[in-house]
Amino acid sequence: MSAPEGWFAASIAADLQNIPDYNTVINGALAKDQKIPTPNVLLNQGNFFDPVTSIWMPPAGLVVLGSYCVWELESGQAVPEGSYIALKIRKNGGDYIPFQAAAILSDDPEIGRGIAPTSPAALGTNGEIMDVSSGTDTYELYMAFFVAAGALHRLQATGNRTRFWGIAFGA
Repeated sequence: MSAPEGWFAASIAADLQNIPDYNTVINGALAKDQKIPTPNVLLNQGNFFDPVTSIWMPPAGLVVLGSYCVWELESGQAVPEGSYIALKIRKNGGDYIPFQAAAILSDDPEIGRGIAPTSPAALGTNGEIMDVSSGTDTYELYMAFFVAAGALHRLQATGNRTRFWGIAFGA
């Protein structure tokens, strides 16, 4: 395997507000997954990550990427038991299904899920994937929140607590 050709780490810029629950109806449609902007660039070796669009387009070859997040409800209330957050990576605009999990997650291709135990003040989760990039493939971070329709959420930014990262090993 060759040495890494590029890597990045980016986080949300500030606590994000008004991220709706997956089942909230907005303009006649379900909110579903939400793209998470990560404009605060911590590392960008090779300049393959665009902080304006929060899209990573690594060189061709093996890539490893993932995310970590910390989530709380908008008002600082406890996250209800059984609620969860799902991390997803979109490749070329569509949900990416990791090869090892395709049979299990074909209906909901998550790379990580955090499930609330008994009403915590915050909830964290992370997930990672490996893929082979063509050199023109793009990757984006999405999340889905499952609580109650109409609930609003906040991702924590303090100390880069919600971030998206990747490493490209090249061909």
